[in-house]
Amino acid sequence: MPDGPGIGRIPAGVPSVGIGVIEVSGEVDVHTLPDLERRLDAGANAAEYGLVVDLSRVTFLAVSAIEALTRVHWRAGCAGVDVVLVGGPHCVERALSVTGADKQFHCFTSPKRAFEACESRYRWSLSLVVPTQIHCSAAGVNC
Repeated sequence: MPDGPGIGRIPAGVPSVGIGVIEVSGEVDVHTLPDLERRLDAGANAAEYGLVVDLSRVTFLAVSAIEALTRVHWRAGCAGVDVVLVGGPHCVERALSVTGADKQFHCFTSPKRAFEACESRYRWSLSLVVPTQIHCSAAGVNC
């Protein structure tokens, strides 16, 4: 994932897991929305298993930002990538609640917990992929 202001990966020691983190801060309104959309798209494209969007330092969250989050959630979900949120400030919790997005997203209280949830789901999905042996017989010969 490209590095830049507001974009990072945690924990740094586990890059192979394929979980991206986007840190968002300040006011997310019509003026900053294009930057958020670019970051969300880049994060969703780079993440293999999960994308954590950290909204814990947001001071204002416009409804259009929730719509952008919902679009990336749907698009990433189609590719098998979980999008989870880190909430916190009252403005974020209220915006999510008023729009009903709080029921659509898994929300966590810290980036570490959100990352662990994505990592846990990733590890759980790996346990479902169990090699199987196929036994068949053709004219009495096992193959």
